Amino acid sequence: VNMLNSFKNGTLTLDRTNILVIRNAIMELHKGLEKMELSADNLKKTFNRPLTPDEAVEAFKTYIDDITRGKERNKIRIILK
Repeated sequence: VNMLNSFKNGTLTLDRTNILVIRNAIMELHKGLEKMELSADNLKKTFNRPLTPDEAVEAFKTYIDDITRGKERNKIRIILK
């Protein structure tokens, strides 16, 4: 953890002696996370008509709920494709 914090803060640079340790630590931290990709096409379908701000928030929430249904929510990471 100290090595990762040092790397994050810029006080530790990558070299041959620590690169594998840092890579393995980062991989361990990401273990079990599931990537969910939002596609531009599906976002266009979700927002295919004029919406009030509240309607837009609800439409987006419904879209997220649909694509993450059955998944462990705290392990999901969403990215725009």
